[in-house]
Amino acid sequence: MPDLIKRLLPGLIITVVLAPASYAVSLLWPQLADDWRKAIAAAVVVGVLLLWYMPLTQKVIGQLDSITKKLATRTRVTFASLKARNESFQAWRRGDLERCRDELATARDRLETKRKRTDQATQALVTLSQGILALFDEIIQKPDDLELNGAIGVSKQAERYASAALHHHVSKVIFYDPAYPGSWMEGENAEKTRDYFTERWFKEKNAQQLHDWMSQAIQNKVAHRSLVVFAQDIVPETVAEVPNETCLIRKYLQAGGRIVWRGDIPFWYQGKAGEVKEKWHKAGPKDVLGITYHNHLIRSQYANDGHMWDSDLPTEVTSSGKEIGVDYSGKCTRPVECQEVDSIYVLVPQDNFTVVDISSRRGKGDFALCWKKRFNDRYPYGGFMQYTLGRFSWSDDTTRAFFAFAVSGWPLLFER
Repeated sequence: MPDLIKRLLPGLIITVVLAPASYAVSLLWPQLADDWRKAIAAAVVVGVLLLWYMPLTQKVIGQLDSITKKLATRTRVTFASLKARNESFQAWRRGDLERCRDELATARDRLETKRKRTDQATQALVTLSQGILALFDEIIQKPDDLELNGAIGVSKQAERYASAALHHHVSKVIFYDPAYPGSWMEGENAEKTRDYFTERWFKEKNAQQLHDWMSQAIQNKVAHRSLVVFAQDIVPETVAEVPNETCLIRKYLQAGGRIVWRGDIPFWYQGKAGEVKEKWHKAGPKDVLGITYHNHLIRSQYANDGHMWDSDLPTEVTSSGKEIGVDYSGKCTRPVECQEVDSIYVLVPQDNFTVVDISSRRGKGDFALCWKKRFNDRYPYGGFMQYTLGRFSWSDDTTRAFFAFAVSGWPLLFER
């Protein structure tokens, strides 16, 4: 009973409040005067019902609010999950596209390489065919004018075609840059040497181009199928940055490349733009090539001033030198100890002199005047090849001999 009173009491209070309000409304609107009692009764009924079902309504509203919050939380979680999955998918998609792009670039590079090789092979076959036709033409029409090359009569034109065909896969470079200095190879000597080699399929490179070409040869792992001839006898700073094994030209040698040199001592100087040269002295060849140049004091009837350099000590062309056509009978200019090199082409026999300053020697035995040193045993054609050093006046014969020396060793035919 008290619970019933507690429930009805708020309704009665509301009725007491609503009844005067209903009466006031009936006064304002006379047309509703007849129904004011009905209005009061309706207000009482509505008040009682609202108060009676208020707890139930609040409970329903609370449950609806709880359900709404749960749905909002689940929606946020779902949205976050979808967002994370979308970001993951986008990252995978970008990575997959990047991988596909890299694979396509690699495939494109391979196709381009194959295309270039095919073009080179085609050009080589065409050139060789022209050479064969030229050879037959020479034999048939002018058999008496052929120059003998071994046991086969080969004209200069036919030999040139054959050389181009057989050596198309070997990258041949001649360094020449008038902006950089020379020592004994400069001026007309350097220019004519450059001209002679470029007429025989060597590509001319200046100092910067030589740097780029060597870097690409090392990076593409084709240095062992290339050679560089220096028309100037001072190495440029672009490839010999420092006088030690870390310089680019030493890395090129270690990758199997071939360098051919004549003139003054290699790496005695470093050439800079503007025809400026910095003297590295003995440290240059020793630290870059592992070769020691020393003007030894000697006792000999062939050394007027008692020194080995530029003396008249007898020299001897070795069997290896004869195989590649080396022919030398000049002075003993800048020799090195034989134990520091791998192949010897011109020898200075120990029999004709005695070294006085023994402490400056690394070993005993003969000296080498013309030689080759390898830096990678996997590539027997690579290495540093020094032709006989010294000053000289350019001539076609001496340059032809130098050319033969530069391209020797490969089992292929070159024009001499």
